[in-house]
Amino acid sequence: CRRKHQSARIRILQAIPEEGAVPYSFLTGKLNVTKAAIDPLVQKGLLTIREVSTYRNPFQHDSGKKQAFFLTDAQRKALAELTASYHGDQKPVLLHGITGSGKTLLYIELIEEVLKEGRQAIVLIPEIALTYQTMMRFHNRFGSRVSFIHSRLSQGERHDQFELAREGKLDIMIGPRSALFTPFKNLGLIIVDEEHESSYISETTPRYHTNEVAMERMRLSGGLCVFGSATPSMESAYRASMGEYKLVKLTQRAVKGAQLPNVSIVDMREELKKGNRSIFSDELQEALYDRLNKKEQSML
Repeated sequence: CRRKHQSARIRILQAIPEEGAVPYSFLTGKLNVTKAAIDPLVQKGLLTIREVSTYRNPFQHDSGKKQAFFLTDAQRKALAELTASYHGDQKPVLLHGITGSGKTLLYIELIEEVLKEGRQAIVLIPEIALTYQTMMRFHNRFGSRVSFIHSRLSQGERHDQFELAREGKLDIMIGPRSALFTPFKNLGLIIVDEEHESSYISETTPRYHTNEVAMERMRLSGGLCVFGSATPSMESAYRASMGEYKLVKLTQRAVKGAQLPNVSIVDMREELKKGNRSIFSDELQEALYDRLNKKEQSML
């Protein structure tokens, strides 16, 4: 047994280069060295065991070059209003932008403005909307300065991300409502995307409404809240109409030439008066037959 330990100690000393280091797991795994062989070398001062904290990264991806994005005139105008609010009275902003108007790009540009001042940002997105494509847009722009939390992370992985934020190693946290509690020390911006979503209201203890908590965090740290939606909640729309929120609108799609679909609202009571007892209005039936004649498809 003694000769076995001596052989193990020789393997250890040969594996460690002068003034170098090797992982403890390498010694006990690859070199098949036991703790009994390591301890005497530590006691004699020939080895030092040092603990190093490592953090798990939930989003392993090498970001490439920053993509160049060009703002439309409408986006530039909206961004100027958001930036003015951030540097001005910091009244909460309701960003009412139609689908495809480019709200995410405005979020990215506004975050860039906040980071220039050495402050941090939180972006809240409903779990269902936190897609790989969304994460990639932020990661390609901000690289290792941004992190993400979501329901598939373990408690340990969530803890790691919050620790990195607390230690100042992150500037941006993106995730569902729980990301709201990221312990940034100089938080300057909270963005609540799809602010009308019911998932922002916690039905379990502690019960809270994300929008209210976000505004309180910004009141305490002196930052800006931005609530974004194509279909704002009634509460937010009312607050904007009463002047509690600043209203910023995006009414055009970002892609040139993209048009909003035509929408018809049919009062089925009028259909009954005309003798139509079907669950389909005359207009809908005509449209369906028209698509069938054109060999096209319809979805109901």
